[in-house]
Amino acid sequence: HFFNNKNFHPEGHVPVAVISFVPFALAVRKNLEVKNLKEFIALAKNKQMTFSTWGVGTTGHAATMLFMRASGVQDMLHVPYTGSAPAIQALMAGQVDAMMGAIPLISSARGQLKPLAVMSKSRSPALKDIPTFEESGLVINETKEFWVGIVAPPGTPDDVVNAIAAEIQRAMATPAVKARIEELGAIPQFVGPTEFRQVIKKEFAQWAQITRDAGLKQQDV
Repeated sequence: HFFNNKNFHPEGHVPVAVISFVPFALAVRKNLEVKNLKEFIALAKNKQMTFSTWGVGTTGHAATMLFMRASGVQDMLHVPYTGSAPAIQALMAGQVDAMMGAIPLISSARGQLKPLAVMSKSRSPALKDIPTFEESGLVINETKEFWVGIVAPPGTPDDVVNAIAAEIQRAMATPAVKARIEELGAIPQFVGPTEFRQVIKKEFAQWAQITRDAGLKQQDV
């Protein structure tokens, strides 16, 4: 919904498997005078806050849109950078007020920024003392974690899809693969083709509504 790519449509490809989920956290610059999520929301409703991302339509942008939609904060200024490194460096330097980033990215710079809440079903082992959005009083009804999945070209036979999915599931059961996914900051979790198809269908409709409500226009790629 962010990009107009004539060569790709989510519902046109064949879902094979989800391999992991990536939880995000909201962090603010270290010297921002808020102690928790509730105080940040109150401040953001009275004063325009800036937030960094690694580009329009990225997961960081999408996560921030979910936060704004749920909290009722309307006027945060988006400052897109060319990567997650410059985006978080801008926050650490106090050039922007906030950032929604993957938990490993946020936790790695914790001494130079202030995490307020994690956007996941439960607290993160990497940020054990940081509450979830729900614990902080903010309910997000939409997807709370972003997934990483594998799809096949249109028309791929079911028996081929199921065979690939079975091999992925077998590989993900090994300690080495699980450990590598965790090293990359994700939560290993296998979701098979049938359920994955439902996830795509549900989230495709969800993001259509969110982007319409935000007034975002598609960009050609």
